[in-house]
Amino acid sequence: MSVFIVPSIIFLSVCIIGGLGGLFVVRSYVKDTDAIVKVGNGAVIGLITGVIIAVTSGVIGILWQFIDPTLAERVMEATMNAVDSMGEMDSAQRDAMMDQMMANDPSKLSTQLMSMGINAAVLGIVNMITGMIGASIFSKKEEEL
Repeated sequence: MSVFIVPSIIFLSVCIIGGLGGLFVVRSYVKDTDAIVKVGNGAVIGLITGVIIAVTSGVIGILWQFIDPTLAERVMEATMNAVDSMGEMDSAQRDAMMDQMMANDPSKLSTQLMSMGINAAVLGIVNMITGMIGASIFSKKEEEL
């Protein structure tokens, strides 16, 4: 059994929850307003939802650096220990991996802002799709009114 199973499951769960935000927001909007939401409007609602999720997550990550400044270093150490425990990597590969991880130091503000931008784009697109699906599923049709 791999050491990465639990973190992978947690990461996948967070991605699914973050990706379904557009669907849930469109559902909530339709339920509260009884409005007809076209697919394009669902896409806009989903896009905005995804960007808000990404920015909020990024700001929390930046603020967390003040609470626990050693978090990024401990995560990198834990990752390297997990890789070492698998025993499939020689010392040269391990050093190259460590150098690459240190080059993209997650405790730097520039790295966090770049990560926030990438997350905003990815979650924006995913939530745009789920917002369109939500508009198709939950919006009342003109015949129903």
